[in-house]
Amino acid sequence: MSNDGPVVSVNMIACKVCGKLNEETSVLCASCRSYLQPRIDAINLFETVWALVESPRQTFRKIVLSQHKNYVFFLSSLLGINLVHTIFWYRNLGNQFSSLFTLTGAGFIVGPLLGILYTLVLSFLLQVMTRARGGSATLRNMFAVVAYAGVPIVMSFVFVWPIEIAVFGIYFFGNNPSPMTINWLLYLILISIDGVAVVWSVVLLVIGTLAANGFTRERIIFVTLSVMLLVAASWFVLHVA
Repeated sequence: MSNDGPVVSVNMIACKVCGKLNEETSVLCASCRSYLQPRIDAINLFETVWALVESPRQTFRKIVLSQHKNYVFFLSSLLGINLVHTIFWYRNLGNQFSSLFTLTGAGFIVGPLLGILYTLVLSFLLQVMTRARGGSATLRNMFAVVAYAGVPIVMSFVFVWPIEIAVFGIYFFGNNPSPMTINWLLYLILISIDGVAVVWSVVLLVIGTLAANGFTRERIIFVTLSVMLLVAASWFVLHVA
């Protein structure tokens, strides 16, 4: 007969005072209320962006433990602006606007609110799905994870989108003429960079969701499938909108 115990799906941390096991994302011991680990006061944006490249899981853990979730609304707003412009591009809506200024202006006006709402909805759904499997993430922590997981998309928007606008203008968002006929090679390169940024953000979202819930690697398949389901649902909404 095997003596193996049940598979542990959540990382635990032992209290140094009373020895009780607590979830990895806990700051205070559930038994004696002693501090398990120092709470981080605030997040440094630039240090965090770089740390997401070097050690994403540890960085998301710091984000979860941070008392002040700095820049989450800023990042969500930029994600929303990028999302609106992506809709304009995907639906070839350039011809529906009188000028490039009007098109980009619409994105900057509508985008922030849409981005915050989208981040909130995605965070809520991920929280519900992970809680059903024993996760411990709060909605606030999941919101921060989703916002910071979008950093690659934000970076693409900040550095690649201006090049797309400078080269193709309003024709980037239409098909008369298609940007492929203007400069097909550069267009494919820029779109590929955008695509890599999206894939990278999805990977970070999986890692961040694992970290926020204190899940061990045994849960990675469940979390990956959950994230992919929500990403697919987002793409479907974009397609039928």
